[in-house]
Amino acid sequence: MFRALRVYMGLYGPAAAVAALREGCEAHLLALLEEWGLCALHAKRVAVRAADVSLVKCLRVKRG
Repeated sequence: MFRALRVYMGLYGPAAAVAALREGCEAHLLALLEEWGLCALHAKRVAVRAADVSLVKCLRVKRG
């Protein structure tokens, strides 16, 4: 998938740059998942709902 992304965007740079992008994306997604899980836990639920996603999105915008 990342190779297709590099070809599509014309990114033929070093592999370290692609690895850094991948790690950054993973870190961002893990932070989102953690915050969604905390919202669900606070509501005494096990599953994440759309309301949790909306709440995290709203809080992230307000935090800047």
